[in-house]
Amino acid sequence: IDAGIWRFCHDCAKCAEACVSQAIPHEKEPSWEIPGGWNNPGKKVWYVNAVKCQSTRNMLTRDCGLCMTACVYTKKDYAGIHKVVKGTISSTGVFNSFFKNMDDFFGYGTEFGPNYNPLLGNFNENADDFWTSPIPQFGVNSMIGLQNR
Repeated sequence: IDAGIWRFCHDCAKCAEACVSQAIPHEKEPSWEIPGGWNNPGKKVWYVNAVKCQSTRNMLTRDCGLCMTACVYTKKDYAGIHKVVKGTISSTGVFNSFFKNMDDFFGYGTEFGPNYNPLLGNFNENADDFWTSPIPQFGVNSMIGLQNR
């Protein structure tokens, strides 16, 4: 089943842009060449340099994940448009760069730059609000239909 993800990754590379350790290659075409013995050979993919990745994760107290938060496919389908985007991507690659740019425009992913450098301990100030917001566990409000005392 072709969901269009492979074709989308050729045009996107948002994960490689977000990777502060440069462990993910920026090439538009994947490769058969493995960067080290830690990778499983025999696939044509964008191999991650695990040594670079792990050393950066160690500096970030083992919690990096910038590549995963930047990925367009990690967005949950809370808005109906997300299902439309994924459906369009699965059938045509014409809008791939547009969808990546819209992902950036709407502020999805990770803030990183001169003011937001997680390696230096500077994070997006708006992200602090997330930790104090009253979000129900697992995104489900278990108190719906009950009267609070």
